[in-house]
Amino acid sequence: MENMVAFMEDYGLNTFEFPGLADHTWDVITPALDHIYAKAMLDVSAGPVELKVAPREDNRYASLHLVDAEHFSVYHEVTPEEGGSYLIVREGADYEVPEGQYIDTITVKDDFIFSFIRVQTFEYRDDGAADQWRKQLTVKSVESPSELDLPERANIRAVIEFADTISDGWAQTHDNMQTIIADTDFDQQRLAEVRRYVHDLGTSGLVVNNLSGFEHPGHADDLADERRRSLLTHLGHLGFPAEHAYYELIPMTPEGKKLNGSEDFVLTMAHDQAVGKFWSVTRYSDETRLPLDPATIGGSERQVWLVAILRQMQMQHHHYVLE
Repeated sequence: MENMVAFMEDYGLNTFEFPGLADHTWDVITPALDHIYAKAMLDVSAGPVELKVAPREDNRYASLHLVDAEHFSVYHEVTPEEGGSYLIVREGADYEVPEGQYIDTITVKDDFIFSFIRVQTFEYRDDGAADQWRKQLTVKSVESPSELDLPERANIRAVIEFADTISDGWAQTHDNMQTIIADTDFDQQRLAEVRRYVHDLGTSGLVVNNLSGFEHPGHADDLADERRRSLLTHLGHLGFPAEHAYYELIPMTPEGKKLNGSEDFVLTMAHDQAVGKFWSVTRYSDETRLPLDPATIGGSERQVWLVAILRQMQMQHHHYVLE
């Protein structure tokens, strides 16, 4: 929510940002380096919002992902090749919902919902066709955006209270949010301590995938485990649930030795991955969860390896040596 508040400070509501490819200076952890993004905070408090996506060509992957004030995924779909418009509506709102030929009508529990659109780049740092596609995105709102009264981001309890105000929330997490809001001693220092604890859990190999944690409470795949949810949020901001995209975290060797970058790491993958779109290997700094600083790796900016699905190959395995 702190990142969402920062976004609204810079871009307001119903306006897309088109950031460049992520690097080691970003404030969003573990960004995908095989995509570029489009981000917007959509205001559905006073009226529905239409979000239009362009047609896709060259079998290029693109998806729409909606994230609520508690960092839960409430919608995630691959956009149709022919393009079209989504209609996003506030649950329980007393306004008219237009009829039309929409890809989908999506009901959300928040006044402001974060829209996160990914589009695939076929070559590392290639943003030509992908950049053109995302810049055709449009947002149409029936009503003017709300007047924002944003909290001070340094006051973590105020940020959580703001999240609680703009969202109906979830019964499974309500008590935890109210406890933090009421705790006058919970500040940035306490938050830093929690983050360090969660970070240490992440490097221990306790959680190595996203099989649960990004799903909203009540979802069939949600384990209702607050520690796992917190850990996955720390490992991957705005991550997809596993039913859309599976992530595998590899913090150590099979022998339990932590990966350190000073030794070669051989990754062996079975040839037939049964992947519908593509898969890739990305490396991040253990400390920052961001791409590595090129100055520390001989000036190299190569941080991701896109792996084509070559079904005609007869190899039993692929071998990758990451130096």
